Amino acid sequence: RTRALEADPQRGLQVPIETALPPDANWTAGLQAFKRGNYTEAARRFEAVADAAPDRASSWTLSAGSFWAGRANLLAGNPQKFAPFLKRAALHGRTFHGLIAQKTLGMRIEPDWTVPALDRRRADVLKGDRAGRRALALLQLGAATAAERELFAASIDADPQYIETVLALAQKASMPSLAVKVGNANWDQRHTIKGYDGAMYPMPPWQPTGGWSLDRALVWGFMRQESAFNPKARSVVGAMGLMQLMPSTARLVSNRYAPETAGGNPYEPSTNVALGQAYLVSLLSDVDNNLVRTAAGYNGGPGNVMRWDNALNAGQDPLLYIVSIPLNETRDFVQRVLANYWLYQIRLGQPTSSLDQIAAHEWPRYQAQDGRR
Repeated sequence: RTRALEADPQRGLQVPIETALPPDANWTAGLQAFKRGNYTEAARRFEAVADAAPDRASSWTLSAGSFWAGRANLLAGNPQKFAPFLKRAALHGRTFHGLIAQKTLGMRIEPDWTVPALDRRRADVLKGDRAGRRALALLQLGAATAAERELFAASIDADPQYIETVLALAQKASMPSLAVKVGNANWDQRHTIKGYDGAMYPMPPWQPTGGWSLDRALVWGFMRQESAFNPKARSVVGAMGLMQLMPSTARLVSNRYAPETAGGNPYEPSTNVALGQAYLVSLLSDVDNNLVRTAAGYNGGPGNVMRWDNALNAGQDPLLYIVSIPLNETRDFVQRVLANYWLYQIRLGQPTSSLDQIAAHEWPRYQAQDGRR
Protein backbone atom coordinates (compact mmCIF):
# COMPACT_ATOMS: atom_id res chain seq x y z
CA ARG A 1 0.00 0.00 0.00
CA THR A 2 1.07 3.54 -0.66
CA ARG A 3 1.74 5.58 2.45
CA ALA A 4 2.09 9.35 2.64
CA LEU A 5 3.13 11.63 5.48
CA GLU A 6 0.79 14.20 6.93
CA ALA A 7 1.47 16.84 9.53
CA ASP A 8 -0.62 16.48 12.67
CA PRO A 9 -0.69 20.00 14.17
CA GLN A 10 -2.12 18.70 17.43
CA ARG A 11 0.90 16.46 18.04
CA GLY A 12 3.57 18.23 16.04
CA LEU A 13 4.62 15.16 14.08
CA GLN A 14 4.26 13.48 10.75
CA VAL A 15 1.88 10.53 10.71
CA PRO A 16 1.32 8.10 7.85
CA ILE A 17 -1.83 8.13 5.71
CA GLU A 18 -2.91 4.94 3.99
CA THR A 19 -3.80 6.42 0.61
CA ALA A 20 -4.93 2.99 -0.58
CA LEU A 21 -7.33 2.49 2.30
CA PRO A 22 -10.92 1.63 1.36
CA PRO A 23 -13.06 4.77 1.00
CA ASP A 24 -15.12 3.84 4.06
CA ALA A 25 -12.00 3.73 6.23
CA ASN A 26 -10.83 7.15 5.05
CA TRP A 27 -14.36 8.49 5.52
CA THR A 28 -14.47 7.30 9.14
CA ALA A 29 -11.01 8.73 9.85
CA GLY A 30 -11.96 12.02 8.21
CA LEU A 31 -15.14 12.34 10.22
CA GLN A 32 -13.31 11.61 13.46
CA ALA A 33 -10.68 14.24 12.64
CA PHE A 34 -13.38 16.77 11.72
CA LYS A 35 -15.09 16.27 15.08
CA ARG A 36 -11.76 16.78 16.87
CA GLY A 37 -11.25 20.05 15.03
CA ASN A 38 -8.27 18.69 13.09
CA TYR A 39 -9.53 20.03 9.78
CA THR A 40 -6.25 19.50 7.90
CA GLU A 41 -6.31 15.77 8.57
CA ALA A 42 -10.04 15.67 7.87
CA ALA A 43 -9.53 17.39 4.52
CA ARG A 44 -6.83 14.92 3.48
CA ARG A 45 -8.99 11.95 4.43
CA PHE A 46 -12.07 13.30 2.67
CA GLU A 47 -9.98 14.10 -0.41
CA ALA A 48 -8.92 10.45 -0.49
CA VAL A 49 -12.60 9.47 -0.49
CA ALA A 50 -13.34 11.94 -3.29
CA ASP A 51 -10.43 10.54 -5.31
CA ALA A 52 -11.52 6.90 -4.96
CA ALA A 53 -11.98 4.98 -8.18
CA PRO A 54 -15.62 4.74 -9.29
CA ASP A 55 -15.49 0.96 -9.02
CA ARG A 56 -14.59 1.30 -5.32
CA ALA A 57 -17.15 3.91 -4.30
CA SER A 58 -20.72 4.78 -5.21
CA SER A 59 -21.79 8.20 -6.46
CA TRP A 60 -23.21 8.82 -2.98
CA THR A 61 -19.82 8.14 -1.37
CA LEU A 62 -17.91 10.19 -3.95
CA SER A 63 -20.23 13.17 -3.57
CA ALA A 64 -20.01 12.99 0.23
CA GLY A 65 -16.21 12.82 0.13
CA SER A 66 -16.03 15.79 -2.25
CA PHE A 67 -18.49 17.89 -0.25
CA TRP A 68 -16.77 17.30 3.07
CA ALA A 69 -13.33 17.78 1.52
CA GLY A 70 -14.48 21.23 0.46
CA ARG A 71 -15.93 22.00 3.86
CA ALA A 72 -12.89 20.75 5.78
CA ASN A 73 -10.49 22.65 3.53
CA LEU A 74 -12.45 25.85 4.09
CA LEU A 75 -12.14 25.41 7.86
CA ALA A 76 -8.48 24.40 7.52
CA GLY A 77 -7.62 27.72 5.88
CA ASN A 78 -7.65 26.54 2.27
CA PRO A 79 -10.65 28.43 0.86
CA GLN A 80 -9.34 28.06 -2.70
CA LYS A 81 -10.23 24.36 -2.52
CA PHE A 82 -13.81 24.88 -1.38
CA ALA A 83 -15.58 25.56 -4.67
CA PRO A 84 -13.62 23.00 -6.74
CA PHE A 85 -14.54 20.19 -4.38
CA LEU A 86 -18.17 21.31 -4.22
CA LYS A 87 -18.25 21.30 -8.02
CA ARG A 88 -17.05 17.71 -7.92
CA ALA A 89 -19.82 16.85 -5.47
CA ALA A 90 -22.33 18.57 -7.75
CA LEU A 91 -21.42 16.21 -10.59
CA HIS A 92 -23.39 13.57 -8.68
CA GLY A 93 -26.46 15.71 -8.98
CA ARG A 94 -29.16 13.38 -7.63
CA THR A 95 -27.38 12.51 -4.39
CA PHE A 96 -27.90 14.19 -1.02
CA HIS A 97 -24.53 15.95 -0.96
CA GLY A 98 -24.67 16.61 -4.70
CA LEU A 99 -27.96 18.48 -4.34
CA ILE A 100 -26.65 20.53 -1.41
CA ALA A 101 -23.48 21.34 -3.36
CA GLN A 102 -25.52 22.57 -6.33
CA LYS A 103 -27.63 24.75 -4.06
CA THR A 104 -24.56 26.13 -2.25
CA LEU A 105 -22.91 27.04 -5.55
CA GLY A 106 -26.07 28.71 -6.85
CA MET A 107 -26.47 26.18 -9.66
CA ARG A 108 -29.82 25.46 -11.28
CA ILE A 109 -31.03 21.93 -10.61
CA GLU A 110 -32.67 20.89 -13.86
CA PRO A 111 -33.49 17.19 -14.19
CA ASP A 112 -35.04 15.86 -17.38
CA TRP A 113 -38.51 14.80 -16.33
CA THR A 114 -39.83 14.07 -19.83
CA VAL A 115 -40.40 10.34 -20.13
CA PRO A 116 -40.98 9.47 -23.81
CA ALA A 117 -44.57 8.68 -24.75
CA LEU A 118 -45.57 5.15 -25.71
CA ASP A 119 -46.13 6.02 -29.35
CA ARG A 120 -46.69 3.58 -32.21
CA ARG A 121 -42.97 3.20 -32.89
CA ARG A 122 -42.23 2.19 -29.31
CA ALA A 123 -45.28 -0.06 -29.16
CA ASP A 124 -43.93 -1.84 -32.23
CA VAL A 125 -40.64 -2.39 -30.39
CA LEU A 126 -42.53 -4.31 -27.70
CA LYS A 127 -44.69 -6.20 -30.19
CA GLY A 128 -41.56 -7.30 -32.03
CA ASP A 129 -40.01 -8.75 -28.88
CA ARG A 130 -41.06 -12.02 -27.24
CA ALA A 131 -40.92 -10.64 -23.69
CA GLY A 132 -42.69 -7.50 -24.81
CA ARG A 133 -45.53 -9.47 -26.40
CA ARG A 134 -45.93 -11.60 -23.27
CA ALA A 135 -45.95 -8.50 -21.07
CA LEU A 136 -48.59 -6.76 -23.18
CA ALA A 137 -50.77 -9.88 -23.08
CA LEU A 138 -50.38 -10.15 -19.32
CA LEU A 139 -51.35 -6.51 -18.87
CA GLN A 140 -54.51 -7.09 -20.90
CA LEU A 141 -55.34 -9.96 -18.52
CA GLY A 142 -54.77 -7.72 -15.49
CA ALA A 143 -51.61 -9.59 -14.44
CA ALA A 144 -49.49 -6.50 -13.87
CA THR A 145 -47.04 -8.16 -11.48
CA ALA A 146 -46.20 -10.91 -13.97
CA ALA A 147 -45.88 -8.34 -16.77
CA GLU A 148 -43.50 -6.33 -14.62
CA ARG A 149 -41.28 -9.37 -14.08
CA GLU A 150 -41.12 -10.01 -17.83
CA LEU A 151 -40.24 -6.43 -18.69
CA PHE A 152 -37.68 -6.05 -15.94
CA ALA A 153 -35.84 -9.22 -16.97
CA ALA A 154 -35.87 -8.13 -20.62
CA SER A 155 -34.49 -4.68 -19.78
CA ILE A 156 -31.30 -5.96 -18.14
CA ASP A 157 -28.38 -4.92 -20.37
CA ALA A 158 -30.80 -3.94 -23.14
CA ASP A 159 -30.09 -1.09 -25.53
CA PRO A 160 -31.28 2.43 -24.60
CA GLN A 161 -34.15 2.39 -27.12
CA TYR A 162 -35.65 -0.74 -25.56
CA ILE A 163 -35.21 0.64 -22.05
CA GLU A 164 -36.91 3.89 -23.05
CA THR A 165 -39.80 1.84 -24.44
CA VAL A 166 -40.19 -0.09 -21.18
CA LEU A 167 -40.10 3.17 -19.22
CA ALA A 168 -42.71 4.67 -21.53
CA LEU A 169 -44.98 1.69 -20.91
CA ALA A 170 -44.35 1.88 -17.15
CA GLN A 171 -45.53 5.48 -17.16
CA LYS A 172 -48.60 4.84 -19.33
CA ALA A 173 -49.65 1.78 -17.33
CA SER A 174 -48.97 3.44 -13.93
CA MET A 175 -46.23 1.00 -12.93
CA PRO A 176 -43.86 3.18 -10.87
CA SER A 177 -42.14 0.19 -9.28
CA LEU A 178 -41.11 -1.09 -12.71
CA ALA A 179 -39.79 2.34 -13.71
CA VAL A 180 -37.56 2.61 -10.63
CA LYS A 181 -36.28 -0.97 -10.88
CA VAL A 182 -35.43 -0.63 -14.57
CA GLY A 183 -33.78 2.74 -13.95
CA ASN A 184 -31.64 1.40 -11.11
CA ALA A 185 -30.63 -1.68 -13.10
CA ASN A 186 -29.48 0.48 -16.00
CA TRP A 187 -27.73 3.20 -14.00
CA ASP A 188 -24.60 2.95 -16.14
CA GLN A 189 -26.62 3.95 -19.21
CA ARG A 190 -28.44 6.85 -17.54
CA HIS A 191 -26.84 9.50 -19.75
CA THR A 192 -28.10 7.81 -22.93
CA ILE A 193 -31.67 7.08 -21.78
CA LYS A 194 -34.18 9.83 -22.55
CA GLY A 195 -36.32 10.85 -19.59
CA TYR A 196 -34.22 8.88 -17.12
CA ASP A 197 -34.93 11.29 -14.23
CA GLY A 198 -38.65 11.19 -14.90
CA ALA A 199 -38.60 7.41 -14.78
CA MET A 200 -36.56 7.31 -11.58
CA TYR A 201 -38.92 9.71 -9.82
CA PRO A 202 -42.36 8.63 -11.01
CA MET A 203 -45.55 10.18 -9.67
CA PRO A 204 -47.58 7.22 -8.39
CA PRO A 205 -51.35 7.14 -8.79
CA TRP A 206 -52.38 6.22 -5.25
CA GLN A 207 -54.42 8.47 -2.96
CA PRO A 208 -54.56 7.97 0.81
CA THR A 209 -57.89 7.13 2.41
CA GLY A 210 -59.25 10.45 3.63
CA GLY A 211 -57.11 12.48 1.24
CA TRP A 212 -53.78 14.26 1.50
CA SER A 213 -52.79 16.03 4.70
CA LEU A 214 -49.09 16.25 3.82
CA ASP A 215 -47.39 17.24 0.58
CA ARG A 216 -47.20 14.48 -2.01
CA ALA A 217 -43.48 15.20 -2.46
CA LEU A 218 -42.75 14.25 1.14
CA VAL A 219 -44.86 11.10 1.19
CA TRP A 220 -43.50 10.00 -2.19
CA GLY A 221 -39.97 10.63 -0.94
CA PHE A 222 -40.51 8.18 1.91
CA MET A 223 -42.40 5.73 -0.29
CA ARG A 224 -39.66 5.63 -2.91
CA GLN A 225 -37.04 4.75 -0.32
CA GLU A 226 -39.17 2.38 1.73
CA SER A 227 -40.68 0.16 -0.95
CA ALA A 228 -39.63 1.56 -4.35
CA PHE A 229 -43.40 1.80 -4.99
CA ASN A 230 -44.06 -1.92 -4.58
CA PRO A 231 -47.46 -2.25 -2.83
CA LYS A 232 -46.72 -5.89 -1.97
CA ALA A 233 -43.34 -5.20 -0.37
CA ARG A 234 -42.70 -7.03 2.88
CA SER A 235 -39.41 -6.75 4.75
CA VAL A 236 -37.66 -9.60 6.54
CA VAL A 237 -38.89 -8.18 9.85
CA GLY A 238 -42.49 -7.87 8.66
CA ALA A 239 -42.80 -4.22 7.57
CA MET A 240 -45.71 -3.92 5.15
CA GLY A 241 -46.56 -2.27 1.88
CA LEU A 242 -45.70 1.00 0.24
CA MET A 243 -44.78 2.82 3.45
CA GLN A 244 -43.24 -0.24 5.16
CA LEU A 245 -45.07 -0.01 8.47
CA MET A 246 -44.64 -2.66 11.13
CA PRO A 247 -47.94 -4.31 12.13
CA SER A 248 -47.74 -2.90 15.66
CA THR A 249 -47.09 0.62 14.33
CA ALA A 250 -49.94 0.29 11.83
CA ARG A 251 -52.37 -0.72 14.60
CA LEU A 252 -51.25 2.12 16.86
CA VAL A 253 -51.51 4.71 14.08
CA SER A 254 -54.90 3.44 12.96
CA ASN A 255 -56.33 3.55 16.48
CA ARG A 256 -54.81 6.88 17.48
CA TYR A 257 -54.38 8.98 14.35
CA ALA A 258 -56.15 7.41 11.37
CA PRO A 259 -59.53 5.92 12.35
CA GLU A 260 -60.59 6.04 8.70
CA THR A 261 -58.23 3.11 8.07
CA ALA A 262 -59.87 0.81 10.64
CA GLY A 263 -60.59 -2.58 9.12
CA GLY A 264 -58.63 -1.81 5.97
CA ASN A 265 -56.07 -4.11 4.41
CA PRO A 266 -52.65 -2.68 5.37
CA TYR A 267 -51.25 -3.76 1.99
CA GLU A 268 -53.97 -1.94 0.04
CA PRO A 269 -52.32 1.25 -1.27
CA SER A 270 -54.89 3.80 -0.09
CA THR A 271 -54.90 2.32 3.42
CA ASN A 272 -51.14 1.91 3.63
CA VAL A 273 -50.42 5.43 2.38
CA ALA A 274 -52.98 6.86 4.82
CA LEU A 275 -51.30 5.04 7.71
CA GLY A 276 -47.83 6.15 6.66
CA GLN A 277 -48.98 9.73 6.19
CA ALA A 278 -50.64 9.81 9.61
CA TYR A 279 -47.49 8.45 11.23
CA LEU A 280 -45.42 11.14 9.51
CA VAL A 281 -47.81 13.84 10.75
CA SER A 282 -47.32 12.54 14.29
CA LEU A 283 -43.53 12.43 13.99
CA LEU A 284 -43.35 15.93 12.49
CA SER A 285 -45.45 17.40 15.28
CA ASP A 286 -43.16 15.85 17.91
CA VAL A 287 -40.01 17.51 16.48
CA ASP A 288 -41.31 20.91 15.36
CA ASN A 289 -41.40 19.83 11.69
CA ASN A 290 -37.68 18.94 11.70
CA LEU A 291 -37.25 16.77 8.62
CA VAL A 292 -33.98 15.16 9.72
CA ARG A 293 -35.37 13.95 13.03
CA THR A 294 -38.63 12.91 11.37
CA ALA A 295 -36.87 10.71 8.81
CA ALA A 296 -34.53 9.31 11.46
CA GLY A 297 -37.49 8.53 13.71
CA TYR A 298 -39.45 6.85 10.93
CA ASN A 299 -36.58 4.46 10.23
CA GLY A 300 -34.72 4.16 13.51
CA GLY A 301 -37.49 4.88 16.01
CA PRO A 302 -38.29 8.06 17.98
CA GLY A 303 -36.54 6.67 21.07
CA ASN A 304 -33.25 6.37 19.22
CA VAL A 305 -33.58 9.93 17.94
CA MET A 306 -33.89 11.20 21.51
CA ARG A 307 -30.75 9.28 22.49
CA TRP A 308 -28.82 10.55 19.46
CA ASP A 309 -29.81 14.13 20.22
CA ASN A 310 -28.14 13.76 23.60
CA ALA A 311 -25.09 11.81 22.41
CA LEU A 312 -23.99 13.32 19.10
CA ASN A 313 -23.13 16.85 20.26
CA ALA A 314 -24.00 18.07 16.78
CA GLY A 315 -27.06 20.09 17.69
CA GLN A 316 -25.92 23.23 15.90
CA ASP A 317 -24.73 21.42 12.76
CA PRO A 318 -27.43 19.42 10.97
CA LEU A 319 -25.05 18.03 8.34
CA LEU A 320 -22.65 16.75 10.99
CA TYR A 321 -25.59 15.28 12.89
CA ILE A 322 -26.78 13.37 9.82
CA VAL A 323 -23.41 11.82 8.94
CA SER A 324 -22.86 10.96 12.62
CA ILE A 325 -26.02 8.88 13.06
CA PRO A 326 -24.63 5.58 14.38
CA LEU A 327 -27.03 3.25 12.53
CA ASN A 328 -25.87 2.82 8.94
CA GLU A 329 -29.36 2.12 7.63
CA THR A 330 -30.87 5.17 9.32
CA ARG A 331 -28.01 7.45 8.27
CA ASP A 332 -28.46 6.42 4.63
CA PHE A 333 -32.24 6.53 4.91
CA VAL A 334 -32.27 10.16 6.06
CA GLN A 335 -30.06 11.26 3.18
CA ARG A 336 -32.01 9.37 0.53
CA VAL A 337 -35.43 10.46 1.76
CA LEU A 338 -34.39 14.12 1.82
CA ALA A 339 -32.89 13.86 -1.67
CA ASN A 340 -36.10 12.19 -2.89
CA TYR A 341 -38.20 14.93 -1.28
CA TRP A 342 -36.23 17.75 -2.89
CA LEU A 343 -36.31 16.13 -6.31
CA TYR A 344 -40.05 15.57 -6.11
CA GLN A 345 -40.53 19.19 -5.09
CA ILE A 346 -38.50 20.23 -8.14
CA ARG A 347 -40.56 17.92 -10.34
CA LEU A 348 -43.77 19.49 -9.01
CA GLY A 349 -42.41 23.01 -9.55
CA GLN A 350 -42.34 23.78 -5.82
CA PRO A 351 -39.78 25.76 -3.78
CA THR A 352 -37.17 23.68 -1.96
CA SER A 353 -37.03 25.70 1.24
CA SER A 354 -35.62 22.85 3.31
CA LEU A 355 -32.77 22.40 0.80
CA ASP A 356 -32.06 26.12 1.12
CA GLN A 357 -32.02 25.74 4.90
CA ILE A 358 -29.61 22.82 5.06
CA ALA A 359 -27.31 24.47 2.50
CA ALA A 360 -27.19 27.40 4.94
CA HIS A 361 -26.35 24.98 7.80
CA GLU A 362 -29.82 25.33 9.31
CA TRP A 363 -32.12 22.51 10.32
CA PRO A 364 -34.43 21.68 7.39
CA ARG A 365 -38.10 21.98 8.30
CA TYR A 366 -41.24 20.88 6.55
CA GLN A 367 -43.29 23.67 5.02
CA ALA A 368 -46.50 22.65 3.26
CA GLN A 369 -46.76 23.45 -0.42
CA ASP A 370 -49.79 21.47 -1.57
CA GLY A 371 -50.92 19.94 1.74
CA ARG A 372 -53.11 21.43 4.42
CA ARG A 373 -50.67 21.44 7.29
